[in-house]
Amino acid sequence: IFFSQQIFSGLMETSVVCVHGLNGHAQRSFTHLKTNVYWPRDLLPDQVPTARVLTYGYDASSRYTAIGESVLDIALQLINTLKDVRRQDDERDRDLLFVCHSLGGIIVKKAILLHHSCENAKAVQRSIIGVFFMGTPHCGSSLANIGYDISREFAIVASELGLHLTSFYELNPFSSPFWMVPKKIIVEKESAILGLPHEEILAVHGHHGELCKFESAEDPNFRPVWIRIEHFSAQAREKLQALELDSEGMKPPSYNLTKD
Repeated sequence: IFFSQQIFSGLMETSVVCVHGLNGHAQRSFTHLKTNVYWPRDLLPDQVPTARVLTYGYDASSRYTAIGESVLDIALQLINTLKDVRRQDDERDRDLLFVCHSLGGIIVKKAILLHHSCENAKAVQRSIIGVFFMGTPHCGSSLANIGYDISREFAIVASELGLHLTSFYELNPFSSPFWMVPKKIIVEKESAILGLPHEEILAVHGHHGELCKFESAEDPNFRPVWIRIEHFSAQAREKLQALELDSEGMKPPSYNLTKD
């Protein structure tokens, strides 16, 4: 299921796809509990109006996603759905940026790796410029022990594609609603980062669930997210302008012929 937000009437420069994590939801995972701010809809379009913002939802129950096969199924669904919503020429060529919370990062990594065997994945992969990993358990976590098996292969492919990778990790422990359960960090820093060259690593003052929820546009945790998305959008703008100049340069010269 996709939610799509677009307030800019001109040419969109970037597509931002938000993918939630384990036991998550396409909207609730990105909605602040107190202010009810759903930042893909309420905040990001104001900061980066030339970005098309989408969120992807899937069955994220821990029972369903506990095995690697289901991660593969969800990754295939993501790729096929993206291809379906990017039918026009300008959509297919538009730069694509993923924003992933927790298990969503594992699914996106798997989707990117599908280019070896899936034609739809190849078509989408050519547009991917970067991934934001928000508390993704690359080496497993206290809630899920999947992800490490594909991290090595992903590191190779990410380098080949020149992907821009940004990893966010939590600083605060998560408090369970059950008083007898102790507070704990859900995804430790060592698991939340890939340890790759040129990977940008950012600490977030919040627990695991707060990594992708922002109170308002002034939320200090939202600033590094939208600023980096705006940076990618600006790069896409420069690319589009360069392509327009190239296409104009390839046009045959026009002659104004007059009769003597």
